[in-house]
Amino acid sequence: MELEKYLTNNSLLIIPNNLKTKVIKYLNSLNILINTKIITINELKTKLLFDYDTKTIHYVMQKNNIDYNNALELINNMYYLFEETYNNKKIDNLNNLKKELINNNLLITDSYFINYLKNKDIFIYGFDYLNKFYNKIINELKKISNVTFIPKNNNNNYNHPIYNFKTLNESIEFIANDLINKDLKHIFIYGLNQDNKSTLKRIFNNYYLNINIPSNTTLFETNIGSNYLNNPNDLSYLDTIKDNNIKDLIISILNKYYWANDKRAIIDMLTYEFKHTLIPNNKYTYAVNIINSLSDNYFDDNDYIYIINFNNEYIPINYKDTDFINDNEKFSFLETTAEKNNLEKYKFNESIKNIKNLIITSANTGLKGPLKESSLINDYNYEIINIDYNPTIYSNKSNLYNLGLLLDNYQNFNDLNPHLNTLLSTYPNHNFLSYNNKYTPIKLKQDFTYNLSYSKLNSFFECPFKFFCDNILKIREYEETFDTYLGSLCHYILQNIYKDNFNFEKIKEEYLQNHSFNFTNENIFFLNKVLNELKIAIKYIKSLQNITKYQTIETEKNIETTINNINFIGIIDKIMHYNNNIVLIDYKTGTADINLNLAPFGLNLQLPTYLYLIKKIYPSSNIVGIYLQHILKPNFNKELDITEEDQYEKSLKLNGYTLSDESFIQDFDPTYESSNYISGLKLTSNGFASYSKVLNKKQFDILITIVENKINECITNINNCNFTIEPKIINNKNISCEFCPYKSICFTTDKDNQYLSTSDKLDFLEGDNNEMD
Repeated sequence: MELEKYLTNNSLLIIPNNLKTKVIKYLNSLNILINTKIITINELKTKLLFDYDTKTIHYVMQKNNIDYNNALELINNMYYLFEETYNNKKIDNLNNLKKELINNNLLITDSYFINYLKNKDIFIYGFDYLNKFYNKIINELKKISNVTFIPKNNNNNYNHPIYNFKTLNESIEFIANDLINKDLKHIFIYGLNQDNKSTLKRIFNNYYLNINIPSNTTLFETNIGSNYLNNPNDLSYLDTIKDNNIKDLIISILNKYYWANDKRAIIDMLTYEFKHTLIPNNKYTYAVNIINSLSDNYFDDNDYIYIINFNNEYIPINYKDTDFINDNEKFSFLETTAEKNNLEKYKFNESIKNIKNLIITSANTGLKGPLKESSLINDYNYEIINIDYNPTIYSNKSNLYNLGLLLDNYQNFNDLNPHLNTLLSTYPNHNFLSYNNKYTPIKLKQDFTYNLSYSKLNSFFECPFKFFCDNILKIREYEETFDTYLGSLCHYILQNIYKDNFNFEKIKEEYLQNHSFNFTNENIFFLNKVLNELKIAIKYIKSLQNITKYQTIETEKNIETTINNINFIGIIDKIMHYNNNIVLIDYKTGTADINLNLAPFGLNLQLPTYLYLIKKIYPSSNIVGIYLQHILKPNFNKELDITEEDQYEKSLKLNGYTLSDESFIQDFDPTYESSNYISGLKLTSNGFASYSKVLNKKQFDILITIVENKINECITNINNCNFTIEPKIINNKNISCEFCPYKSICFTTDKDNQYLSTSDKLDFLEGDNNEMD
């Protein structure tokens, strides 16, 4: 670097964002003392113009009813606004918003920094190219400071060919073999992406080569993170977190939101933060490292750089005209899309020319299909060397894997690879086309933690392998759909209906503003339809409140208990109290089955698990009823003697199980003899009708025991890593596989199925001696 030749005392050094660590390390290694302040180009921008924090983002989100990402886009485009007014409505609106933020002290400015820069020696180092915007800032600095550009010694003109392979697998195998005898601390790989990450990890693992691949697990994807977001105001939960790394990440996020007393009001912001906060991996000291940029970087002559996927799908970056300030609106100090794309090519090519030890690889096919040559190859006349790779070198694991690939190609396409016979003779017991789909037990990490809920319990008993994929491997990323958004909106409105001065429109708008969603026109139409139906549902729900003695209401009650050192968690939509008596109600926006005949198999236990949790916090209470309430209008056949609204109200009746003691029921529902509120409940001269779903106290207690036994059974199996492929076939219906996202990877056979049968009589609730209370 030789920075010491230029730097003076009390000077300022401006460098690229990704060079800060290297520059500080280099200066600390010198035996001379240089009093130089180091800042990145981004820090220079924020100190000269403005910075912002979470309060700024929140204000913009609320003001414009937009999500976190769009608010960031607006704020970051404010850096380009220097005039009082513009002849553009969109940009003038943005400029007015910027002025509004300034007036409300929501943009952070440093009035002392400009004075600090006056007559200062400022050195700029490490940039292959400064864009127009940063050049504008530097030109302003030159008016008050002594600005010097330190040359980067980019006068090399190394020629590096492109080594092209048939497949991505071959190209990374080639790299692994090439660096075996090199010092891994000086090996860097550029070009990591989601399409090649798994191949890179597999091959390096096969060669026993350490590589520090950045984590792709976010805080949102952890059980700890998702549990906290379920009840963000419960700060006591932080004390229960044993993983200090995750705990520190959550605390660091919460510290940025110190101003929000009610964390539920900023749940969208916290969710965004959790989704964009990666759980750091443990790093190897002696390992290959990943780099994200060749431009504005520095490499020693003993560093070795490998570029993977030098293909047009990945290199160079291809910008589209999607900026907030589009090409027709761009100011003179902003590059157009075409200029950005040309600049990207230029910078990439200049970087390649100035790296001494560089291997560039491309492939004809990747995991997703054919790949194209990078446009840089034609633009700068790169030499292409097609490699017929020999997959039979150092790694037995890779050799066996490659043998399978070559045999696949031979069988499917009659492609006889010249190295196939060598591999076949080396590995005669290759077991090609033999397959065993039986789950092979794994070992969980000693510090592995998890919690359980009804949905996880149900997933495990549907099929342990499904639970394994969802909760251990975490294969499926959570994505909020319109259905889940709509369900959350309805639940939010319903949890507020018992508050004084409840206002439907106000509560609805409050949720829509705090929880953004990219609605389609179809979504908006259906949203309005559902909200109109919900008003009818609320009217019906509150009519019960006019006649019941159960006037104490708890909504969205979060209950957590510990069983065998594992947390079991549930959120109950509504708990109704009268004296020591309790009714549980769970709202449903979709289809759900209340039938208890699957309970002995650990299935359909949602309400029984709530029963179990209630008894943990109210152990002496009497359970009078457990119900589901379907709040959306179902598809029903029109009945001639009943209005559609009355038919809808009929579908709103509570669907579940009621205590068989009339003295308790009448306090909850005075109409119980032919109930207006409980589905199918009817009293005859001989007692309750045979179709009435009633249970006695002992039967409720048996349900609680079943839940506890099933939770214990689930915990034991998880701790023993028993995640077998075991779909449930109940009364000749497969309830496990129909909507399972893992059908394509488990290869289940009939031998894996567990055949079960049920009875509508619920004999298992009668006890050992069939005694009834």
